[in-house]
Amino acid sequence: MPLSPLPTFAFVAAALLVAAPCRPAESPSRVEGSQGSRVLSPAVVATWIARGEPDGTSRLELLVLWRGTPGWFLRGDSSGSSGSAASGSADDREALLERLSFGGIRHDLEYDRSRRGVRIQGHDLALEGSNVVLVDAVDGEDGPRVSGTRKVDPLFPGGPAEVEAIVRRSPELYAFLRCDPQCRTRRRSR
Repeated sequence: MPLSPLPTFAFVAAALLVAAPCRPAESPSRVEGSQGSRVLSPAVVATWIARGEPDGTSRLELLVLWRGTPGWFLRGDSSGSSGSAASGSADDREALLERLSFGGIRHDLEYDRSRRGVRIQGHDLALEGSNVVLVDAVDGEDGPRVSGTRKVDPLFPGGPAEVEAIVRRSPELYAFLRCDPQCRTRRRSR
């Protein structure tokens, strides 16, 4: 007597369900971040902290522009090293610490997301609505001093490594780089 197709189908379907691997439940979109430092002009090194959003965009959380005399970052130990540490859960770091060494000068930067504040060289600064900190005289005798804070459009046009694009959008930040014609003329005459 032939087997009924219905029980055979039910048996095959049950076997496939048992053999199919279990998929973990979808987790909420992770928020990724990035941070780094690099030379932007003959007088300025930039340090940035960016946050990747679930929609794929990157947003600037903090940009610090460290300005000194032209070439300050090439003097002494010019390794340009950077180290970082973070506290908080893996997906939402609350505090970030950057230790930078350029031109034999060490710079410490602590950023606290929860209180929206920074500590630069041991001095606390509330960011309030700002996302940029301008630090001047990094190689001066009296050490670096915060010369101001600014608020800029935080959206990165590409990836977080394109910090230059954020600076170019702000005439005030671009001027802070000291990329004036006199500086360019000196570079060409060497």
